[in-house]
Amino acid sequence: MSGSYMRRPPSVQIDSRLVTNGDVFVAIACPDIARHIAEAIDNGASVVVVPKGYSETKDSRFLYADDERLIASKLSAAFYCESPSNCAAVTGTSGKSSVVHFFSQLFYLNGIDCASIGTNGLFVNGVSEKGFHTSGLTTPSCLDLHKMLAFLKREKGIDYLAFEASSHAIHQKRLHSVKLKVAALTNLASDHIDYHLTRGEYFRVKQKLFSEIGAEVSVFSKDDGDVYNSLMSLPHKKIITFGFDKSNDIVASNIRELPDKVCFDLSINEATFKDICMHLFGKFQVANVLCSIAMAIAAGSSVESMIVKVLPRIRQLDGRMEHICKHRGGDVYVDYAHTAEAFRSCLASFRNICKGRLISVFGCGGDRDNSKRKIIGEIAGELSDINIVTDDNPRTEDPASIRLEIARNCKNVVDIGPRKDAIEYALDIMQKNDFVIIIGKGHETKQIYQNTTLPHNDKEAVLSILSNLEIPN
Repeated sequence: MSGSYMRRPPSVQIDSRLVTNGDVFVAIACPDIARHIAEAIDNGASVVVVPKGYSETKDSRFLYADDERLIASKLSAAFYCESPSNCAAVTGTSGKSSVVHFFSQLFYLNGIDCASIGTNGLFVNGVSEKGFHTSGLTTPSCLDLHKMLAFLKREKGIDYLAFEASSHAIHQKRLHSVKLKVAALTNLASDHIDYHLTRGEYFRVKQKLFSEIGAEVSVFSKDDGDVYNSLMSLPHKKIITFGFDKSNDIVASNIRELPDKVCFDLSINEATFKDICMHLFGKFQVANVLCSIAMAIAAGSSVESMIVKVLPRIRQLDGRMEHICKHRGGDVYVDYAHTAEAFRSCLASFRNICKGRLISVFGCGGDRDNSKRKIIGEIAGELSDINIVTDDNPRTEDPASIRLEIARNCKNVVDIGPRKDAIEYALDIMQKNDFVIIIGKGHETKQIYQNTTLPHNDKEAVLSILSNLEIPN
């Protein structure tokens, strides 16, 4: 695109319903594109960017683009112009939300304003900006993302930002026009196969954060040799590595998982810090902390102040390995794990310290990759003493059929469809030293059956059930 069409328009829209007089509308290829274009024109669009080869209708306002998604990203950046000077994007199968949460704390707990964007929304110094929403997306649309970046710079004076970069967002080029200081990968396992079809394609999309978008500093781990070697085949300006293998730049060793905290020794290049203790849970959370430290250093944070002053004060994200309460001498937790690898890491961490029975409450989503139902059932059967299989957003699928797919590959199963009833059963059978782990939804506040969305939050369900018990906790 060139010429007058690149001048700042009244507004840019990618949703035809929001177009007003004089706006530029970017029509994304889809089965309903003709209807969207017609609606945008009716609403007063001055220019309509359409995919090259679109021929259902013709109009003098059409501008044909080889890649309409990339054009949408570039127009969004041009329209909103400003952004924090130190933007860090993190992708990976799991841990993204925790990493951006930890990254933000490493700055604002040191008195440096910092923001984060992700699954939980937009936060400035740990406080939610309620005026913005991400439409349920891990990474907002290109338009919403650049709107947030401009707001953070203009209205809040933010110079440090971390945001989650989902594989969908990278594939759809939502962040291709963001100038990144840091690009990071937490880990890689199979996920979103319903969208990307193969693990190989999923990883190729993740790699585009480094190869197509790029950053001044790349952050990833040497712990998975295959992933590391693939990433090293790409061009990088500078690399910082993290993990448990001592060959990394940032290393955690001597890890001790305790019921209320995790302690470890931390090495950053030539410096070593002994007995760092954090109020987090699980070895995989230590990996997330290491990733956030690497990103913060890449973005310009001071190592000494970060380690000495901040790490012990960092708190985990709501719904991530979150301790809800004690009950009958045991403990109740909620976690967001919904991939097989995250599910195993979660249960393995609890298995290591649980002195009683490990009672798991979980399900699998409908209209998603159904291959992981068997795997998650097997993992639960291996690591949990009692498995209460329940509903977790069955969507348009039959909930009982999903539960059956899980249960036939699991051991010690109790099948209870309604999620709150399943949680109540778990709490009712608890004994001293037992752990109840409610997995899959974390911070989420809804349950989806067919086209109906019902309010539900695992933490609120626990507290509501216990508040109605006559027997003290």
